[in-house]
Amino acid sequence: MSQIPPESFDPKIRYAFDVWNGEDNFSAKHSHDFFEASFILEGQVEYFVDRRWRSVNAGTILIFNPSNEHAEKQLKGSYSHQLHIGIDNFQLENLPPNTFPNKEAVLPINDTQLALFDKAWQLIKEFNEQKDYYQVIGKSLAVEIMMLLLRSLSVAKKQPPLSREVVPNERLSQLVTMTQSYIENNYANDISLNQLADVYYVSPTYLSKAFKDIIGVSPITYLIQFRLKKAYDLLKRSDYTVKEIAHLVGYQDAYHFSKQFKKAFDHSPTEVRKEARTTKTEASPTD
Repeated sequence: MSQIPPESFDPKIRYAFDVWNGEDNFSAKHSHDFFEASFILEGQVEYFVDRRWRSVNAGTILIFNPSNEHAEKQLKGSYSHQLHIGIDNFQLENLPPNTFPNKEAVLPINDTQLALFDKAWQLIKEFNEQKDYYQVIGKSLAVEIMMLLLRSLSVAKKQPPLSREVVPNERLSQLVTMTQSYIENNYANDISLNQLADVYYVSPTYLSKAFKDIIGVSPITYLIQFRLKKAYDLLKRSDYTVKEIAHLVGYQDAYHFSKQFKKAFDHSPTEVRKEARTTKTEASPTD
């Protein structure tokens, strides 16, 4: 089992760029003297990696060691949403400075994918909102991403060579996993089935069927369930009004929110709030 002494591991986060690229965007071939990880969060983009151009879709993670030449371009009618993280001031065992143990730029698909994208979305949120201590929290998230990337490479190394080929079932699983991650990190925004399908460059029908086959419900039902669970937790633990909670979980209409909430939990938001406060009062010590 590989280990890194925490007391001597203090990487420097050079940047974390949340980038939206429109059609015809182009960056020439270049390399860095530090490590870079690029997450394709939405859309599709052409990347020059490993000495050739290839199309990469949302759900792909690219990792570039120092001197690894790469470039990107958006084709007409396409777009991409990406997160780029630049990191230096680290050295892994038996490797040059700022270098990861990967042979190819595209990270193999495995069980760490969902956790990696969850951390990527959290990092974007911290740097976009810039709340108190966001830089420290951002650094800790970037370090977590580094460790998950290393874990992912370790898992891939232990797999038999033939299993590294991405078969259709793995692509389907990746599509559903990435859709889950997108929903869970963007549930407060307006989301439709068509928008989700556009993110991953598939048809709405294909995405809906794939999601339902693996998760058991459609993407929109999953979105509704996730929003309502978040709302339930906020009603129990916060002092936000019902209307504020409705907006926080993605509902513009508080009445529609209350109606769906009662259908899901057999209690209205007001009843859940009242029960939570009663329970808290009863649990509080008395004089």
